Amino acid sequence: MNCYIEKRIKASEDIIRNSKHGIDRLEAIYEVSSFQKDLQALIPKLAPGILGFKMLQSLEVKLLGSKKYVDIIITGLEGNITTEMGLLVGDLADMIRNSPELVTVFESEDYKTLVTRVNQLSGQDQFKQLFNTFMEKYDMRAAGEIDMAKDRWVENPEPLVKSILATIRTSTEGVHRREYNATIERAKKAAEEFVREVETKRGKIHGKIVKRLIRVCRNMLPVREHPKYLIMRLIMIFKRAFLEEARLLVWKGLLQEEKDIFFVNFWELHKAIETEESLIKLVEQRKEDYENYQRLTAPRVMTSEGEKIKVSYKRENLPEGALVGIPVSAGIIEGIAKVITDPTASSLNKGEILVAPFTDPGWTPLFINAAGLVMEVGGLLTHGTVVAREYGIPAVVGITDATKIIKTGQRIRVDGNAGIVLITEELP
Repeated sequence: MNCYIEKRIKASEDIIRNSKHGIDRLEAIYEVSSFQKDLQALIPKLAPGILGFKMLQSLEVKLLGSKKYVDIIITGLEGNITTEMGLLVGDLADMIRNSPELVTVFESEDYKTLVTRVNQLSGQDQFKQLFNTFMEKYDMRAAGEIDMAKDRWVENPEPLVKSILATIRTSTEGVHRREYNATIERAKKAAEEFVREVETKRGKIHGKIVKRLIRVCRNMLPVREHPKYLIMRLIMIFKRAFLEEARLLVWKGLLQEEKDIFFVNFWELHKAIETEESLIKLVEQRKEDYENYQRLTAPRVMTSEGEKIKVSYKRENLPEGALVGIPVSAGIIEGIAKVITDPTASSLNKGEILVAPFTDPGWTPLFINAAGLVMEVGGLLTHGTVVAREYGIPAVVGITDATKIIKTGQRIRVDGNAGIVLITEELP
């Protein structure tokens, strides 16, 4: 899969680089921006892991009448490109913490010059190699990264820097790797116990089936993040090309500033370049609309006809005051809540429980320090859920208004087995 991704990226870069500015450049972007073939190539690699996961869950209930193994077996998965990113952030933090010079570089708030300042250091060759390798692979990540207009880490690494500094301040060297390896070992031990119990109670044939499904799950589920990674790499290529076109439009007086290009759609841009028509008034209207949309709250469920459906969870036999959601990563943890709605402006200290509206790969550095996860939106295969399982931290998602009900500093208990969150200690 990595080979396919790199070939796809190089081919796209070549096509765009060899195009001329203007309509030819736009048509080159349009040519390489279809993800249909990518999905046809990558989705079949995702299906075995997802189906194997569902089958394992069903088999555990059917064969053993329990639900204690599978949720542990699918934690600590190896090979997830986003989880690896988080671990590398921890590695960078460990190297920085041991060098006062590097600490000074990263404590500077001149974030946009970080990459230049790191590479201008004399010595520090090992760190520079790791840092540059990391940025080459992950520089296009950002919170809310599906929006092309969002600043990527290469454009503004402030969120990355804050996560690294928080890790240095509140955790010990190497703890992220030790915790991850412990999660892997716990998962493998659960897998062995599951197979052994099935063989004892149901025979060796059923044991072989379960063993095979476990292997499929642990090998194939990590692939889940690769399509998104490819899309983000491509979006960064497209963004750079669009900004080059925007510079020409600003020079011609058709736009006020380069980033205004992201307030028009592709065909509006195509027409403006073709006819040299000003986009300034259209952009002003779009900015006004954008501000209005920012104040809206999206419904949890909406039909294709636009109907908003109200849904609720079953609430029988629950502790008083329990916030009900979906259990997506097993385990129970109690700790201090940290409510974060914008990861570009916040960091997470070691041992805090992350409470967020949602997450995407741009939030991943926060997970290194998280003891648990609560999200307003999510499911079994959404980003935060997957990363929480692979780091082995309890998680509950789908709790309406979690970021409003829970306050930073409150002590909460996250029950990733039952799918509930309790506020155990209010703020003074």
